[in-house]
Amino acid sequence: MSFGALAAATRAPGVIRRAALDVWRRLPIVATGLARAARRAAIVPVTQQDIAERLAEARQVFDEVDLFVAPSRSLAAEFQRLGVDASKIRVSDLGFVPLLRGSRNGAQRPLRIGYVGTLVWHKGVHVLIEAVRTLVPHAYELKIFGDPAGNPGYAAELRAQAAGLPVRFMGAFAREATTDVYAQIDVLVVPSLWLENSPLVIHEAFMTGIPIVGARIGGIADLVEHGVNGLLYTPTSSAELGDVLRSLIEAPDRLDELARRLPRVKPLAQDAHEWEAVYAEVLERRRGGRQVT
Repeated sequence: MSFGALAAATRAPGVIRRAALDVWRRLPIVATGLARAARRAAIVPVTQQDIAERLAEARQVFDEVDLFVAPSRSLAAEFQRLGVDASKIRVSDLGFVPLLRGSRNGAQRPLRIGYVGTLVWHKGVHVLIEAVRTLVPHAYELKIFGDPAGNPGYAAELRAQAAGLPVRFMGAFAREATTDVYAQIDVLVVPSLWLENSPLVIHEAFMTGIPIVGARIGGIADLVEHGVNGLLYTPTSSAELGDVLRSLIEAPDRLDELARRLPRVKPLAQDAHEWEAVYAEVLERRRGGRQVT
């Protein structure tokens, strides 16, 4: 069975199903490789009863937990869909060691587009490369930061897909080089195809003064306010992503407007104090026999 046919035959969630069909249409080589891997994998039958029993067991565990802390509204909503009572969920974003904010020198030519993250299919790097293919080559450059050793096959497919385009694969980088990495780009693209919870790279970009273009999915849309501190597009739509990037090429001053409205990122020290308070609250409520709300 082909990868596309396999996706069409499954009951996968809509976004995942559309993503699978999209990769089959746009990247048949990648899709064929995934289909071969799927055929070699052992098939473990899973029934509706199996799923129901697993969820029932999970809900028993939920009853033993006083408080669930989610880093984004999106993940909190997923908890609720799994059966966690809303009164037991609190949203608290992640804390970070501060990064130095770079100084913007006005509009750059060409537009310096960046991707920072792991090179795996669900991160959607292939969608980004397909999108920049629609741009005038001399108007942009794309730098992809990520370790190809994590998934060599996919990394090789990305290189083949990017052949002839102004795309540079920068490899992995050390933690202490993070600020320097973001200083090399004007905009960060987060093209994920799965439900990110609260992407670390978005916080890093905010701290270093870099606006975001992101897929309108999961925690990405919780952090990026369209037209305020970044721009959003429909996941899997390379055409829409291409249009968004083209708009920044044609109106580069918009990047400065977006950068001026980037939100504050919670410092790690503040996050630690908040967690101490949460633990103290849970213990106090436990001693008093009350539910945490």
